[in-house]
Parts: sequence; C-alpha cells; structure tokens
Amino acid sequence: FFNDTATTEIYTEQIVGSVRCVQETVSEPFEKFEIDYHIPCLFVQPQIPSEHILIFFHGNGEDVNYSRHLLEEVVKQLNIYVLAVEYPGYGVYVGEISEQRVCQDAETVFEYLVNRLGFEKEKILIMGRSIGTGPATHLARHKDPGCLILISPFTSIKEVAKDVVGSLLSYLVKDKFRNIDLFELVRVPTLLIHGKQDKLITYQHSVKLKEKCGAYCLLHLSEDMTHSELDIDNDLLAPLWNFFMKIQYSLTTEKGYVIEIPKKLFEPPLNLSLIHISEPTRLLSISYAVFCLKKK
Repeated sequence: FFNDTATTEIYTEQIVGSVRCVQETVSEPFEKFEIDYHIPCLFVQPQIPSEHILIFFHGNGEDVNYSRHLLEEVVKQLNIYVLAVEYPGYGVYVGEISEQRVCQDAETVFEYLVNRLGFEKEKILIMGRSIGTGPATHLARHKDPGCLILISPFTSIKEVAKDVVGSLLSYLVKDKFRNIDLFELVRVPTLLIHGKQDKLITYQHSVKLKEKCGAYCLLHLSEDMTHSELDIDNDLLAPLWNFFMKIQYSLTTEKGYVIEIPKKLFEPPLNLSLIHISEPTRLLSISYAVFCLKKK
C-alpha cells in the first residue's frame, strides 16, 4: 500500500529467488516511493472469484511468507481471497514497530478493501495468530467485519510476560494490545482456537476472552496443538466450518462475480533491496512473496 496526501494504493509483485531480483525483472521505470510509505502484503487469490476476503495477521518471530502454506490451504478450502499484512520491522517492511502503527496499518488495509476495491464489510473476515490477534481484535472492535477468528490469542502482552517470567519481571514489560479490554466491545461473531499444549500463551487466555466477549463466541480447544504447531485440517479448517455453520455465515458468491485488481498493484517500490529482508527469510533463501498477487 502507498500512502500520500490524497489516496492509498496497493503495490504488489511476484518476487522470485530474492527481493534483489525486483530490480532485474522489471523493465519499466517506477515512480520513486519511500519504502516507509508502503504496507507490504501477501495476497492469495482463489481459482474462482469470491465476494469474501480474509485479512490475516501473523505471529511473532516470522513474516508473511512463513504463513504462505497455511493461507494457501485456507484459500483452497474456503475459496476466498486472503490478504496477509506485514508489520513494520518484519520482512521487507522497514520501520519501527509500535502498537499504534500496526493498528493504523490494519485500518488502512481494511478501508482500502472497502472503499477502493468494493468489498462489503460483512464479507471481510479477520484472522490473527498469536501477536496478530492484537491488530485483529482492534479491527473487529472498530470496523465491524463479518467475523473474527483468533488463533492462540492473549488477554494482554503483560499477562503473557507474567506467565513466562513471573509477576515481578512482568512489571518491566509495557502493556500492549490489551485484547481483554476490547473484547467486551466486540460485536461480531468470534471464534477462538487454542492448543492445550501451548506453553507460551496458555489456553486460559482464550477462556478469559470468551467470558468477556460482547458477541457470540465459540471456543475450540485442541488437545495436541502447541503455540507454533497446528494441524491445518483438525485445528483450523474443521473448527472454521463448524463456526460458520453455527453462525450461519455463507461463503457463497454470486455467479459471474468479478473483482477488478488494478494493474499498478503489481508495482513494488523502486528502493526495495535485499537488505530489507528479515533474517529468517535470508537464511532460508526462499522466494519472498511480499507484494505478491498470486498469478495463474
């Protein structure tokens, strides 16, 4: 996404091998944009156009590319669009991360989908995992999407720290993303998915959130799921279909529906370079799919 004084746009590109090849594969010159004014995203589209789109916020210690396999399975099984949003300081997104900036970016993405691409708010699903449940809950509270799906959510960062390092040391941790305070103001159907084997964010966090939720809230506890490992079919897709059935949420799309994706969404910032890739991605030497509109 690009922010200027007048408008907000998406910039996407299929990047192969590494981000360095952006300069090598693009023949036409681009306008010069500061990387700080872009919100890198991973965009995956289904085989058949859909009226629904899921905005995904990934966990800590990873970037959007790490979620590609999971999201491609979601697209394949649900036949909906998925847009995974990067955080400042992660992947190729240069900048300092803060709660305010992450939430502002989340709102920018949501408003772009509604006001520029024409998605109805009720047909936008919000999903967050781990730290990503913070911006996901923020959007659900302030934008009233179709539904909210949280994987391994927390009540607040300070409470997570308290569980890990104890009450005394947790006082040194700034209290960010207080989901517990927002949850009673959430007015959309909510699904909480948590593993009983999660040692980082215990499932009691989800239990407390369910008690506070201001709307219908379904809690799914998985016996074998940990914080970082989940079975896509049993721990995610099956609970999702059960949730949709209970809230009578339909993913059907009117025959002949087509969404127009502007061509300029494929234009990456000129000053993107290999140095902007996060360390985990560099070490794996994988294709980084940021600015990626999945092509047939």
